[in-house]
Order: sequence, then C-alpha cells, then structure tokens
Amino acid sequence: MTEPESLAQSLHEESEALRRRMVHATRPKGPLSMDQAIALHQRMEGSPDLPRLPQITAGDVNLIRQWYNAVCDLNPGYLEPKDHELAQKLGFHVPRDVRS
Repeated sequence: MTEPESLAQSLHEESEALRRRMVHATRPKGPLSMDQAIALHQRMEGSPDLPRLPQITAGDVNLIRQWYNAVCDLNPGYLEPKDHELAQKLGFHVPRDVRS
C-alpha cells in the first residue's frame, strides 16, 4: 500500500470511528417503534445539522499534496502555520524554514 493510500485508509478509519461515536451518543435509551426508528435513521443520514465527513481517497491526498507543494513553490506567504501543521500530519515534505 502506498503512502497516500495508507493515509486515505487511516482517514477513512477515523471518520468511521467518529460516525460510530455519534451513533452511540444519540442512541435511544429504550426500544423504538418502527416510526421512531425510521425518523431517527432519516435524522442521522440526512440532517444538515449533523456533520457528514467526506470520504477521502488516495487520489485526493495526492491532489492535496500537489496543491501544497505548488503553493509552497509559488506563493509561500499564502500558507498559514496550520497549513504546514496539516501537511506534516499527512506526511508531506514541509520546508525546513516553516517546520514547527
């Protein structure tokens, strides 16, 4: 498995763990009727107030890396410290003068 694929898999696993925690936190305390179960499912799947995490692929990680590298080369002043921190977390090469 290449590095972008392993990063994408790791992000997918983290988003799945977050989804499970959200489901557990909103789980009803007692049995539900069929109507209540359907309403809960619709709320969990389609509610705009519940965050939906995007599925990030290895190709997405590679595209983000390319964008980061291009901005570092062409206009590094555009990047903020949090951009460099995220790049480090994703395993990208971060220029020595901006590493935290």
